Amino acid sequence: MHFAGCSNLSYVKLPENLTTIYSSAFNRCTSLTEISLPSLLTKIDGTAFSNCPNLDNIDTSKNMNFIYEDNILMTSNKEEILFIANKALKNVNTFSIPDGIKSWNYSLSSYSNIKILNIPKSLESINISLIPLAIENIVVDQNNANFYVENECLYSYDKKKLLLAFTKNDTVILNQNVENIGEYSFMCAPNITSVTLPETILSIGEQAFSRCKKLETLYLGKNINSIDPLFAYNIHNVHLIVDNENNNYSVETTENGDILYNKDKTTLISVIYQIQGTFNLANTVKVIGHYAFHCQDQMTSIILPEGLTEISYSFNYCNSLTEITIPSTVEKISGAAFSNADNLTKIHIDKPKDSISGSPWGAIRGNRIVEWRSN
Repeated sequence: MHFAGCSNLSYVKLPENLTTIYSSAFNRCTSLTEISLPSLLTKIDGTAFSNCPNLDNIDTSKNMNFIYEDNILMTSNKEEILFIANKALKNVNTFSIPDGIKSWNYSLSSYSNIKILNIPKSLESINISLIPLAIENIVVDQNNANFYVENECLYSYDKKKLLLAFTKNDTVILNQNVENIGEYSFMCAPNITSVTLPETILSIGEQAFSRCKKLETLYLGKNINSIDPLFAYNIHNVHLIVDNENNNYSVETTENGDILYNKDKTTLISVIYQIQGTFNLANTVKVIGHYAFHCQDQMTSIILPEGLTEISYSFNYCNSLTEITIPSTVEKISGAAFSNADNLTKIHIDKPKDSISGSPWGAIRGNRIVEWRSN
């Protein structure tokens, strides 16, 4: 049962034998105002009623598994929120997660009016990517044993993981015990221009700095051993400085911007600038890592050197790339290496036919664009 995009749907009667409402089932049903939950319903996905701005009447009188209270649809034990009516969010400055909720997986990201978020003592986990982007303050109940706030930063209680920096200043002060920079952790700090990570930092998560358009300099300490390739997704020309004692990473600064490699430059991790035209891959590179060229949609061609041995899930959404030549030394290509590279019309390979498994490696035009050029 799926009604996504049915913008004229105002009311629906669900069958009594219905047990599950799946992800996005009523997404963008903008005229939906009320719904009644049948008695056998046991599961509702947290995105089932996403983008339903006029839904404000949910009848749970026949169902023992869910409760609709104060414009919030929750599981009957009040541990999980499944839907919040728009009228409860659109005009408020502060939102308080109800006490009893253990896991937060409901999106508030579109509500720019919400500046303050109150976290109750019961909350154990939170999906940071769903926090309002305009958030200015997070208040944690003093009896909560899972979260800690200091200097406009939300941490895990032991302060070892940065969950969210929400400062609106151009600098951020991080706790000196922090070891992990979580995914999306700077998405609410759009004005930062420079970040010096403490020497204790070991890892940086996915899209940690993806909304930091003003970020100019990022200092990477000697102990960092894990950096997600999309840590700086969608920001360009940030200058990376790697501590000389770091044994895991190195940076090449070119006239166009920075490129992040492993220490001996045998693995390309990420290109930290918008490629225009042709990209020449360094002849030291043996492996092109996952997402290394993710969304480089202005790269029209790439020159791969002999010596390259592996191409990972590397060229997704490279929509200006029309052809590519794979050198004879390549032994492995990811099954999704060229997925969503919609304009790729020719893959030349200087190897015997089918000597690399998995062709066409995600290319939407299939094997007819693969040209094996060696017997």
